Amino acid sequence: MTAPVPSYGEPSYSSGSGGASIPVPSGVTTGTLVVLAVLALRWDGTTIAPSDITVPTGFALGAASPAFDIGVSSQILWFYKYATGADSGTYAIGAFGGIGGRGSVGGVALTISGGTVTGNPFVDDERHVSSNTAATDLTIGNSTPGGDDSLFLAFSSLGGGPHVTRALPTDWANVASLTPDADGDYDYLDSATQGAAAATGELSWTGGADNGVLSVVTIRPGETVEHPYLTGVSGRHFVDQNGDPWLMKGQSGVYLLQNTDLANAEDALAVIAASGANMVWVNLIQDSGTYAGKPTYAYGASDGVYAFTDGAATDFTSPNETYWARVDAFITQAANLGITVGCVPNYTYAAVDLYAAGSASWEAYAEFLANRYGDRPNVFWILGQDWDPSHWSDYGTMWQAFYDAFRAISTAQLWTVDGYGQSPTDADLSTGITALTGVADFEWGYSYQAAYRIVGNSRGISATIPVVMGDGYSEDFPTNSPSAWSARGMRRQAGWSYASGAAGETYVWAKMWFADQDYSALSASPTMGQIKHIRDAVESIDWWTLEPSSTFITSGRGTDPTSGTNGDGGVGPLETDYATASVSADGKVALLYLPTSRAFGIDTSQLAAGATCQRIDPTNGASTTVAVTSSMPAPGNNAAGDSDWLYAFTATGDTAMRWGDSTPAAFRWGDAAVDALYLGDTKVFG
Repeated sequence: MTAPVPSYGEPSYSSGSGGASIPVPSGVTTGTLVVLAVLALRWDGTTIAPSDITVPTGFALGAASPAFDIGVSSQILWFYKYATGADSGTYAIGAFGGIGGRGSVGGVALTISGGTVTGNPFVDDERHVSSNTAATDLTIGNSTPGGDDSLFLAFSSLGGGPHVTRALPTDWANVASLTPDADGDYDYLDSATQGAAAATGELSWTGGADNGVLSVVTIRPGETVEHPYLTGVSGRHFVDQNGDPWLMKGQSGVYLLQNTDLANAEDALAVIAASGANMVWVNLIQDSGTYAGKPTYAYGASDGVYAFTDGAATDFTSPNETYWARVDAFITQAANLGITVGCVPNYTYAAVDLYAAGSASWEAYAEFLANRYGDRPNVFWILGQDWDPSHWSDYGTMWQAFYDAFRAISTAQLWTVDGYGQSPTDADLSTGITALTGVADFEWGYSYQAAYRIVGNSRGISATIPVVMGDGYSEDFPTNSPSAWSARGMRRQAGWSYASGAAGETYVWAKMWFADQDYSALSASPTMGQIKHIRDAVESIDWWTLEPSSTFITSGRGTDPTSGTNGDGGVGPLETDYATASVSADGKVALLYLPTSRAFGIDTSQLAAGATCQRIDPTNGASTTVAVTSSMPAPGNNAAGDSDWLYAFTATGDTAMRWGDSTPAAFRWGDAAVDALYLGDTKVFG
């Protein structure tokens, strides 16, 4: 790949006013990499810190020189963002709280094309020098970072006025200069670029300067860093943009966009990414009131920024750009972290207002979302959220029209429906809602029953599409008392889901979405780590080949009660000790979740030859090789003192041919015995 192509806006410089307005380069649109190079000088002797400089929302600090003392405090800072839409006008740079004294700031904005990098594009090759002696060269030594896809950027400030001359290194070219300001402060700012093919030799800026600073950075926008996102389905599992199997490892965000500001929400994304999750689902708007003793915010965020220009009056045809720019940035930052975002257009009861606004509003809101987010690679959509069957009969017409209006503009993303089915016999699952037609691309299970019941029922209703355990028990719920809302209940929800044939599940942690939470000080909960152990174990095998088996466990399976104390008589996760298992058709992969310790039997004939077994402790991820026998011993307690375990079976040998539930002892061809049979290249007998 050749060096990327930068384009520049006009530089801007300000002295004594504490800020500058830097013209936006042409061509800024969704996904454009924008870089701000900023020179800050402070004449009162106070050391500059990056926090002294403010930039527009969406920009992040990518690199910075030290705060040099060249008779004054001087620093060069590099900011970047991936634009979430078209930019125009200027970027406002603030400095030192807007002091009117001897502070100055200047800069230049540039866009860089030629790559699809996400995250911080600055390579770890920063080089910074300074001098406070006249006529001293600013020299950065030999370095050949990056490859042909790299770009060098340099900023220098040379004191001494317009007589200063510079000798740029070979193959560098000046692209933007700031002349001395009107106050006579002899600051001189320039920028130069070079492709890495000519990066040898010393990088020097020379001239008769009284003092100077130089910062050279390497940026690599041509390096493709492509995270896998949820983009499609293939039978019972999801696939990413490359067609590879994608396991949904979810985290609920729910009210996250409303209960905090953008910076705090992005801190929450960092916690989610650190936990290994690759999906978060959030409400784009919600109703008002209190939930579990915590406030919620109608049609806006906790700081008074509303989703629509008429505030809480809900004119769904007049979106407020300030609010939706936050949503843009949240989705973009999620993409940078490899997180797919499940978007709920309206939280349950906010949809009542949408319905009352009439069909024109339904369609206008749908078209707005489709035009704004319909091409985002890391987005899917969830209709409903906390809606029981009666709501669908009341508002199904609205949601069908909403879906149809959106899909008339964009068909690139997946959809599902949150049906909130308490009973495993309810048909109000994603594809079982008769008020909707063709909406659900996969089943989204939501129940407070044992996960194997809702996953099993969903698979029974939808025989050919993926099933996920999308919502259920929440850890650290403010008003909870049942122990099912504990780490043990969370592990059971995940373990049962995967061992019952789910293509993913969601860990629900209330601290991630209730108000008044400082996410910058929040680390992943211990249970998040335990759920990660389960997910890692599942991802270590060919999980997408698994199908639920009612015959693999031959004894010690436990009891699946017909009723319990949960919801409408449903069975809660701690009211059953039922073990579940799934096995691939070729017998090379099997997964079994044992919620309590006991000896149990398995049908080893369902496994391919040479099967081995790893017994995984879901509380710490420790894996132990155990013998594969028809009678598996009780494992005892895990490291946390509980007794649930996950068993992963794998085999590389040939698969046994089955006749019903039996393995044939022999085959004959006429009067002759058959030594072996093959199905394609796979040996199935002999």
